[in-house]
Amino acid sequence: MTYKFMVRGYNPPATEAMSRLAIGMDDGIASWADLADVDTVTVWEDNVHRIHGVETWDLFDIAYGKDGSGNDMWAAINTVSGDTILHSSETNFTNKGTWTEATNVDQKMFTILWGNDVWIAAGVMTGHDRIWRSTDGSTWSAVDLSSLTFDGDNVRALTSDGAGNWWFGIGSKIYKSTNDGQAWSEEATITVGASGEIRDMVYTNSSVIVAYRYDDGAGTQESRAISAAASDTTDWGTALHLSSGGSLNYNKTYRAAAGNGRVVFIDTGSSMAADVNGKTLSIVGTKQAFPDEGNANCICTDGSGTWWVGSDGGTSGADGGDICKSSDNGLSWTRTVHGIRDFANHKVESIATDQHLPL
Repeated sequence: MTYKFMVRGYNPPATEAMSRLAIGMDDGIASWADLADVDTVTVWEDNVHRIHGVETWDLFDIAYGKDGSGNDMWAAINTVSGDTILHSSETNFTNKGTWTEATNVDQKMFTILWGNDVWIAAGVMTGHDRIWRSTDGSTWSAVDLSSLTFDGDNVRALTSDGAGNWWFGIGSKIYKSTNDGQAWSEEATITVGASGEIRDMVYTNSSVIVAYRYDDGAGTQESRAISAAASDTTDWGTALHLSSGGSLNYNKTYRAAAGNGRVVFIDTGSSMAADVNGKTLSIVGTKQAFPDEGNANCICTDGSGTWWVGSDGGTSGADGGDICKSSDNGLSWTRTVHGIRDFANHKVESIATDQHLPL
């Protein structure tokens, strides 16, 4: 049975139902499974394929969106500094075909996202001062941000309301675009301490949520989160300490996902769930350890109460990457896929459903 979470007064957006789950892996590997088969390791193994020949790079992020003609497509970023964006049609992906590189993108990326018929990718800012934008997922143009001042090196946090507004975070600062990423301005500053930084941003229930590392340089080090109504992201709520029933690791909390008013944050071994409504962000349940021995690397949701986390996999039993699943809106987890491998062991580095964000 699917658990459906509702926020009082919140009507979830009308989105297409999920039909497929996709993962990006190490060594340039990807795979997918239809919804009915997401718990079957042999299906994942049968669909394992190299998306760009024999490579040593990892697929750090994978995203679902549309091409310039409105057809569904996938895009991903690797962990090298040149030709970092790859894209594929839906049919080519399911046929285990070769993905196409965007050969002009010569900047190491950490995040990629589609919304409102626009793709945005961002990553290392030092020496670049730019992000990348595309209206078809294949032809990319640099957006010059040299007029802005950054207090960090890497953009890992990027989100959109799916209606033309975008936000990214770097260091302690949040930047916003109101014209689908064509121009950006500084929007707000988050208190992250002397050595802290913004790690991820997500969107749901007309709210923007920031996950960040707080480090005051004097011994206080925590994973925290904060939120704002998307209508005014100059006005943020009270910082939420991600420490109910145990704390998330302040130095390893890199990823979050959101859907239907719920946000789930992860470090490399555990999760924390929260509900969001504008500036109000409240922990639900307690810290949950993943039933898995390897590092958890990524998280996604179908927006209807089911969540998936991908990991490096265990050090005992079956080798290869694992997938853990929550069917109760991020409050508990079961390892449903153990030891994805084919010609080698494969670590799960990124994960996404075939739905257009936000959820």
